[in-house]
Parts: sequence; structure tokens; C-alpha cells
Amino acid sequence: MFLRRKRRKDVFGVRRNPGRGKTVIFSGRDVDVLRLLCWCQNIHPNALKYIATETEMKNLSHMGLIKHHEKSDTLTITAKGKSFLQVALGEDIPIMMISYHGTRIERRIRLSRLMLTAYHAGIDVFITKEDDVLRESTLFLTATMRTKGHNPWGSTRVGAIAHLGGIYYALHYVCPGIGRIAINDELAAFYNHTNFGRGIKRAFIFAGDTYTEVLDGLAEQDDKQDTKLVCYREAYRSLNIPIHLLSCNETGVRQLQIMAVSDYRNKLARLMLKSAFQPPPDDVPEWDALYHENPFVIGADMDLRRIDTAIKIAEERGKLPISLAALDGQGDAVLLSRYKDTGLAVVYKVTERVLTELLGHPPSFYLPPRTQYLTEKGDVVDAPLIQSIGKTGG
Repeated sequence: MFLRRKRRKDVFGVRRNPGRGKTVIFSGRDVDVLRLLCWCQNIHPNALKYIATETEMKNLSHMGLIKHHEKSDTLTITAKGKSFLQVALGEDIPIMMISYHGTRIERRIRLSRLMLTAYHAGIDVFITKEDDVLRESTLFLTATMRTKGHNPWGSTRVGAIAHLGGIYYALHYVCPGIGRIAINDELAAFYNHTNFGRGIKRAFIFAGDTYTEVLDGLAEQDDKQDTKLVCYREAYRSLNIPIHLLSCNETGVRQLQIMAVSDYRNKLARLMLKSAFQPPPDDVPEWDALYHENPFVIGADMDLRRIDTAIKIAEERGKLPISLAALDGQGDAVLLSRYKDTGLAVVYKVTERVLTELLGHPPSFYLPPRTQYLTEKGDVVDAPLIQSIGKTGG
């Protein structure tokens, strides 16, 4: 029934095999749409517009691999779509609880924005085993372990664990009305699930649609008295490990690409300052260099508490304003009004040239290829395989 729809020829591509006639071939984009929906469960169609066209999405829907959930206006993967991924690709896929409860769908939509930001940054997000996060540039969605009768993460709010540039990050989605967390439980779970040996470096990432949304969430006060649960405002103030803000957009994509580079602060400072680079004093780890005898600080990772400490020390030593390096979108959203307009810092842009030198290639927004998808064995994936899955009850 798939082959009668001639318009699919332009989307998937068609090849002719002896004895088999025309066969619909799946592209890398088709497969990644299915993977993302399998891991995230609910994604707004608009969030996938960079990966697949509306026609491509309709084709996957007509094949019964994905469907539209009207109440939440999201796309989801079907049981047939999961079978296709598991059988056709020979991959492990996450087996998660299916729930159409409003708050759970909302949480999955938020995490899908975070997942897509990491995906577009070129980070490997399609992992199913927690130990896979030992590999660099990976992100592990904790929901893949929160299955029926098995939830090692308990009631913690951490959405994902990432391994970037030799540092393990616990990622939380933060926005107004997000609720409260148990700091001790969060730390215990984070440390237990990243207990890979001595010398592990850890930090938090508080992500949201925009930096402003994250800051609005962190500004909310909560007067409730509870010995265990606190608002994110209090968590932000009391946690004694680094906390980075992240926007789930193109600026956030570049931020993650920077943070995925080992020792990115030192490398960025040297690339930007070149011969003007001077090493910072040993007793001020918040400074990344000296530029004309004043502090030079990398702010592109959006660790605002570190920037504030760097400025405080600079003020005590008569070294204001500091020089602050950041991405365009970060300055416009937060850093200019917070630091430049108050006379605390001069903000410098991390240019395309510097990013290219840092990353080893021009910075780009990762998109899957439109060419035919090949399995690890070098085989193509086509419609007859889907039909065979359906006949066997997959």
C-alpha cells in the first residue's frame, strides 16, 4: 500500500531492484525523526521543521510509523514505528512508560527541546545505557530508566546527564512555575550515577526556551516552609558546584559545542587574545587570562555565578571593568544589560573565526543527511521490511 503513493518518490527516493520493482528507501532524516520521537515520546511538529519537511512527516504518518496526538498537538511514535527501529535497524531502543497525563506530556515536551538542542550541537543523544555516557559528547535521557517497576532516579527532577569536555552535567529544565526540588536527593542521585572513578568533574545545567525564561524561573520566590523541598531560586544560591544557564535555541547549540571541547576556557582565551594573552594569577581560578593587565573571563558557557565572583575579585583589586567573551545571543539576552551597561565589563564577541579554530571546523547546526540511510551492515532500509514487520505482528 505504500508504493501506490507516487508523491513519496520525491521524498524517500526510489530504486529499482531485479524482481522487486520499486522500493521506497528511507533517508537519514526519516530515521532520526523516528529516533527522536522514540526517545522523547512527544515533540511539537514545529520543533522538527529543521530535520524533516511537512511532506516527509506525512509520509511517516501514512506508513503508520508516527501519529499526531491532538490534545497536546504533538507527534508521537507508534508501536509499529518502534518495531521498525528495533527490527530494521537492529538497535536497542528505550522502553518507557506510555502516559497521556497532561503534566507528564508537558515535561516530555520540555525535555524534547533540550534533547533537540543537544542533537543539533552534534552530541550523541541516542543512547540507552547509562554507562554509554562515559563516552565524550553524549547525553543520556534519564526517562529511559524510569520504566514501570524500575526507577533508579526516584523523584529527582534531573532530565538528562551529559558528558561534555571531560565534565559530567546534570541537566534540569527551569522556567516559571517549574516547582521545587530536594537538593540532597538531586546531588546524591547525580553523584551515584556518575560514579565512574576518582577525579570526576561535575556541574549543573539549568536549561529553558531562552536565557530570560531560565532567569525568570530562578527569580521566583517560594515562602513555603519545608525541610527538604526548595525552589530553584534557593537551589541556585546554595549549590556549591558550577551551574550553567542554557537556552534551547541556536545560541544554546553553539554554547554546547563550545562546552564539548576539553579545556575550552583556556583555549578560547588564547585564540581570542593571541599574542596579548597573559596567564591569570594562580589564586583566581575565575579569571581565564589577563588582557592589558585586567581580567579576561570566558562567559560563553553562561556560568553567571563564576562571572559575578570574577567581577567581585576584580573590584577588590581595582581591576574593573573585566573583559567578558560571549556569543551574540548571550550578550543581547543577558550579559550586556547585566554587566556592560553597569560598567562592570566590556563584552567581546566570540567570532565565527575563533569558533572554527576551537572546534576544528566551521560551526554548524547539525542536520541528518537526506541521502539513503545505511545500517551498520551497509544495508538500506525500505518499505517491504515495514510490511514484513506488520505481517509478523510487530
